[in-house]
Amino acid sequence: MAVDQPGRRLYNVRDPVLQENVSVLVQIDAQKETRSSPSDLRYRCQLFLQPAGHLEGQYGPSSTCIAWKEQVHLSSEVRSLLQCPSADSSFLPLQVTTLATPDHLSFISSQREDDWDPAYVIHLHPAVTLRNLLPYSIRYLLEGSAEFHELQEGSTADVLNARIGGHAGVLPVCFTCDSAEKLSVDLSVHVARLHGRLTLAVFSPYWIVNKTSRVLQYRAEDVSVKHASDFRDVVLFSFKKKNIFSKNKLQLCVSTSSWSDGFSLDTVGSYGCVRCPANTMDYLVGVSIQMSSFNLTKMVTMSPFFTLVNKSSYELEVGEVQTEEGSVNGKWHYISSTECLPLWPELITGKLCVRVVGSDSKSKSFFFNKQDNGTLLGMDQYGGVLVDVNISDNSTVISFTDYYDGAAPALLVNHTPWVVITYRQSGSTESRALNPGEAQRFAWDNPAGVRKLSWKCQEHSSGDLDLVKDECGQFAYDGLSQVHWVSFLDGRQRVLLFTEDVAVVTKARQAEELEQFQQEVNVSLQNLGLSLVNNDNRQEIAYVGITSSGVVWEMRPKSRWKPFNQRNIRLLEKAYQKHLAGGTPEPGWVKLETSLEVNFGKVPMVMRQPFSSTIRRNFLSGIQVEFKQSPHQRSLRAQLHWLQVDNQLTGALFPIVFHPVPPPKSIALDSEPKPFMDVSIITRFNQHSQVTQFKYFMVLVQEMAVKIDQGFLGAILALFTPAAESHVDKQKTKLIEKDLAMLQAELMERP
Repeated sequence: MAVDQPGRRLYNVRDPVLQENVSVLVQIDAQKETRSSPSDLRYRCQLFLQPAGHLEGQYGPSSTCIAWKEQVHLSSEVRSLLQCPSADSSFLPLQVTTLATPDHLSFISSQREDDWDPAYVIHLHPAVTLRNLLPYSIRYLLEGSAEFHELQEGSTADVLNARIGGHAGVLPVCFTCDSAEKLSVDLSVHVARLHGRLTLAVFSPYWIVNKTSRVLQYRAEDVSVKHASDFRDVVLFSFKKKNIFSKNKLQLCVSTSSWSDGFSLDTVGSYGCVRCPANTMDYLVGVSIQMSSFNLTKMVTMSPFFTLVNKSSYELEVGEVQTEEGSVNGKWHYISSTECLPLWPELITGKLCVRVVGSDSKSKSFFFNKQDNGTLLGMDQYGGVLVDVNISDNSTVISFTDYYDGAAPALLVNHTPWVVITYRQSGSTESRALNPGEAQRFAWDNPAGVRKLSWKCQEHSSGDLDLVKDECGQFAYDGLSQVHWVSFLDGRQRVLLFTEDVAVVTKARQAEELEQFQQEVNVSLQNLGLSLVNNDNRQEIAYVGITSSGVVWEMRPKSRWKPFNQRNIRLLEKAYQKHLAGGTPEPGWVKLETSLEVNFGKVPMVMRQPFSSTIRRNFLSGIQVEFKQSPHQRSLRAQLHWLQVDNQLTGALFPIVFHPVPPPKSIALDSEPKPFMDVSIITRFNQHSQVTQFKYFMVLVQEMAVKIDQGFLGAILALFTPAAESHVDKQKTKLIEKDLAMLQAELMERP
């Protein structure tokens, strides 16, 4: 901003140079000195402020100013605190902090183009900023004022009339209600100073959300809080200790249960289960602890450890099984379609059964405390439903979904002309017959029993299958023919096929293996370098290099190229260089020390001992990615040959931060050159199915060395740490919107 005339000027502070962060317009005075050239006036004047707009006449000009002449050459940043006295002596003065920082651009003087003057950006900030980091609105009263100000949840207010004092840290605050109950809540105020301005953040150390649909009570030393079952809002909790960030223990009570053992709320990112013993049962509550987006509050969610989710189209009733015969304790939990319901088990059997509302028949019992990726439960005239049990550290979700094609444990197909197959579940006394030319879906008679399929062909053969992997076999039938059986996956459906046709078996087993790839993509990068530079201080921190190998000799005994071991590679390279220099005798065959006989003169180059093969001189790329796809199969191969990270800081204790460690020479000479990282994945899929089957998964990582000093860690931290005036500092509202949305998510939306 150029002030080329003395006197009082009125500016709307939204210029790219002057960045306004206050809520009022300011009036800037330029006090002219004896030297009146425009350049001297710009950088040697004194700047004053006076509120304007709706505050005009209520405050006078600031009693202090931004003194450029004394400060501009002493420091790269010029800070000032400007106070505008109130026209009413009973009110506090209006205070504004200013920060002048060098601009990245330079200003050329109008007198001489070779005379460069510094350019500065002036930031105007309120002396005090008040942030409400609570999920509730608060009201505050300024000293010397009779008017209350309301600050909505997650909002920020600029306080222009305040006395600045105190030190940075966390201060405890107690809010007391004026009602007859004399309720109170312990909160905290985080005090931070940045560039001469004060930020006061009102927060609660812990937010607790009750999703159990039960009355909860929390106890810690002399603190006791009751959390109603229908109160879905956040409970603000705080330990009554001088240091709120110290290790603290909380006890939990559910309804009429006893108090649980103490557990910590300070381990962010942890999940667990809390047991609250009662007279006839134990209440299990899942506890998850997450850090808020503003890093001051820990968000604690109390949820039922067992949850029923009905994703089917039926209205269901779920009951606990109390005996091995499957009898129910008489309590059925109604759960409508698309509903989520907490489950509080009262028995120790760990089994449930389900029935459709209005039906007298129930399904077979199943375990709800064991992981289950989908079990088909028969429902008589209603067909069946699938139950899925997903267990994590802080929850067990029992989901019911409709039947879909492929959900049965197995599809049995008898492709023989006269063989009869009988089958049953292992341990079950009920057998079924699979006649020639028939196909039947198989479901577990006892989902809580041993999950194996037993089949038998009269006295000729029998077997037990777990139906989770591909298998095959054969047996003789009446000495006249061979019956083959094969278990394979067709989309989502596991199929067990009995047939005498070898061609059918071969097609079922090798359909995917014999497919030709229709798409193939190869990406190869010889070398790649990446430099990490901090633009703020113009300092290079690290250099990441991905490089290729040296010379690698390869042979092709079959269809793929395979490298020689390191010893032969060195001998071949030495002989090849001699051949280029003209030292190879006619007819061109060279015998090496390891009994290899090669000919470099032929095109392509060949080897005849110890076996016949073509050879070539090659290298391994720094990055090699190969992707292939057929109608039912995908293949991915990715290789990273060499990765090294160098510390570019001056005086680094460890110049090389990260690098692979080569194997010992005694081992390397007899082994092939291998990349630092090699990943190979082969998956099988079906266009009618969402299920992906992994046929092969391999990850190879060589030995590596990591050496990091504190200076390098600090530089990396500074590179990825946002600037002091971040987006959160500029944001005035909705500071905790994402936190509230995450806490108020329904049980159905939980991961």
